[in-house]
Amino acid sequence: MLVHPSPQKNSGTLANGVLYHLLERGEASGVHPVTRLDRDTFGVVILAKNANIHDRFCRMLRERQLEKTYLAAVFGQLPQETLALLADKGL
Repeated sequence: MLVHPSPQKNSGTLANGVLYHLLERGEASGVHPVTRLDRDTFGVVILAKNANIHDRFCRMLRERQLEKTYLAAVFGQLPQETLALLADKGL
């Protein structure tokens, strides 16, 4: 699912769904994506209801006041070189 509308796809996005939900609740606010996901991935997306909160979240990300943690599931055995590389990066 796309996070926000684009020239190629204007409906069926996460932003459209959140905006619909807010309007159903009687909340007059916008949807301002702070983070997004790459195509064909899943995870957490941060959305802000207004430009002020969007700016604050973006500043917090830049100043590393928010932390993202990534988890991966691996099937099978990773090569020793890959394990060593991950260990070197503290992963």
